[in-house]
Amino acid sequence: MLRNLIGLLVVAAVAGCSSPPPPASPPTPDPAAVQRWVDQVCAADRPILTVSAVVSVAPNFVQGQQPSEADRPAVIASITKLRDMYTESKTLYDAIGQSPLPRGDELVAGHRKGLSELVPKLQGYLANAQAFPAQSLDAPMTLASLDAVTWKPEGPTLNELQAPKCSR
Repeated sequence: MLRNLIGLLVVAAVAGCSSPPPPASPPTPDPAAVQRWVDQVCAADRPILTVSAVVSVAPNFVQGQQPSEADRPAVIASITKLRDMYTESKTLYDAIGQSPLPRGDELVAGHRKGLSELVPKLQGYLANAQAFPAQSLDAPMTLASLDAVTWKPEGPTLNELQAPKCSR
């Protein structure tokens, strides 16, 4: 019985002296996987990088100048181009898989959410440009340009994630 008591005390002492294992640190993501993911994000952003160039060549109606029917094709072409650029970006963001970086999924989700809101608005402006009387064509063009140029997704940026640069 004394031997059992000593054994029990030794086990208790050893158990009391041992500390819990340190928390596991998150695994370091594979650099190649990180670069592939970053390149997908960069590819999804590429269609909208030239938005200001598209807006700069879009019809611009100065105060007092009324649009005419002759302006309709250019307005429709400009809004269509903006819609298509953001639609392509949305399609590419929708195809991006899980991020190997912390908060990377938040970046993608912010883009998906914002693009899911912007693309239908641009489609609405396009429908208005096709249906409005000619003298009102400036409204959908102005609103489409403004929304396209000022759009900013929610969530972090690649810089905030301290991600590598795009390789393509």
